[in-house]
Amino acid sequence: MAASNDMAASRPSGAPRFSRRGLISAAGLSSLALAAGSQPSAAVAAATRVAPRAGAGFSVNSGILWETPESRTRSLDWMVAVGATSLRFDLSWFWAEQKSGTFDWSLFDPIIDGARARGLTVLAVLGSAPYWAAAQRTEGQPHNRPASLTTWRRFVRAAATRYKGKVFAYEIWNEPNGKSYFWPAPDPVFFTALVKAAVEEIRAVAPGTLTVCGGLGPGSTAAGDMLAPEFVRRMIAAGIVATKVDHYAFHPYDMDGTLAESARWDLTPVRQVINFAASLRAAGAGSAQIWASEYGYPSVLGVDAQARFLSSGVTQWAEASFAGPMYLHELKDQGPSDTFGVFDTANAPKQAAFAVQWMLQNGIPAREEVVRFDAHPDSALGAAVSPVFAVGATALGRDHVSGTRFETPTGWWSSPVAAGALWRQVALPPSGPFADGMQNGPTGVRVFSNPSTGTWLVLGDILTAWRPAYGFPLGGQYVNAAGTTVQDFQYGTISWKAGLVSGSLGA
Repeated sequence: MAASNDMAASRPSGAPRFSRRGLISAAGLSSLALAAGSQPSAAVAAATRVAPRAGAGFSVNSGILWETPESRTRSLDWMVAVGATSLRFDLSWFWAEQKSGTFDWSLFDPIIDGARARGLTVLAVLGSAPYWAAAQRTEGQPHNRPASLTTWRRFVRAAATRYKGKVFAYEIWNEPNGKSYFWPAPDPVFFTALVKAAVEEIRAVAPGTLTVCGGLGPGSTAAGDMLAPEFVRRMIAAGIVATKVDHYAFHPYDMDGTLAESARWDLTPVRQVINFAASLRAAGAGSAQIWASEYGYPSVLGVDAQARFLSSGVTQWAEASFAGPMYLHELKDQGPSDTFGVFDTANAPKQAAFAVQWMLQNGIPAREEVVRFDAHPDSALGAAVSPVFAVGATALGRDHVSGTRFETPTGWWSSPVAAGALWRQVALPPSGPFADGMQNGPTGVRVFSNPSTGTWLVLGDILTAWRPAYGFPLGGQYVNAAGTTVQDFQYGTISWKAGLVSGSLGA
């Protein structure tokens, strides 16, 4: 579920760059009595498209389990009308095996059969041990980790056998880095063993069915939770890649910026998932996708904002080469405190329903800036790993496996990974090529990048006084006890105070 981001307060707000927002016509939803909105222009409708890698769908978790047959029928019809191609829901062990050895699939059969009858693929989330199988039973806590992998294997095998050919992919657990979803506490080592067991059972009885490592939440600093980057590090160390799970999942919730807006900032959810992909590449799993198996925004924070976040999310997510399908959380509000749905509790569509419908029914059109970046590639940088993001007021950037590509007022430039990250962080674009470990930015600004000395920004009078004899900077500029601004280099120091610059070589 959605997690807050502690860095959000430092981020400036700005006009959205997403250019294809707006309500859609009611075509395809007229039977649901949705009101027509503004019609997109023919030019926009003919825009370059980003092909969904495995469709886009809705994540409805456990809510759909308790709908009446009439309500469930309406929900599935709505998904199709909005343009979804897939359904994600909880195939919960907690409810499937209330008594050890006795399985009851009656909650799940109508959902899976109803989805398939409408052409929706099914991503089923396996998880939540029943009390009798839990590592630590706590009344009112249904999301327990199992005490034994033996009972877990039996459940997975039974589910995969029953739904062979009906479920196209299984997601193994949900947000295991959160205490409340892996009760009593996150455990990357045990979780890795749990994934391995599930993959083996699914492949044994339903070969060809995709397996997805349970979606990580961005996490929080709350007691008992584990931030996603730390969980990723530990499960990779525990051998998650060796389990041969097909793909991985992440929940890039962010209440403070679209994926593109947040891509400029370190530690945001989208940056966490970019780093997740890099860690997988380094561990030998570079061909695996990362699925956004939950992404959403509550309308209580603004119906316009919800429409913008969801419609932009499905296109901006697809801009990264590692991206698998995205599942929007969720279809219907679950109450006054849970307004992530594109329909409200009175079954009325929100603006987000129209915005998402237009995006999905028009093949997820690419943003204009992405079309430009695709037309000005640098093959040396490798595949793209981020959406296109703003760099200051006049430039755009996009991260790739081996560096960053920039569109700037002075032309198209490329930077290696470390230099590109620094330009992004200071919100300044380069103004020329990267050469000999250096790259100029706006007048009076230069990035120096060397594997042995690091990547640093040098600017102002200190940069003017610099000569190659000083070598590369050894750190950032700092102010000493005398109030002098100092920059240390490999072979000397340059100082500035009150407009006076002095340098010394051999220091």
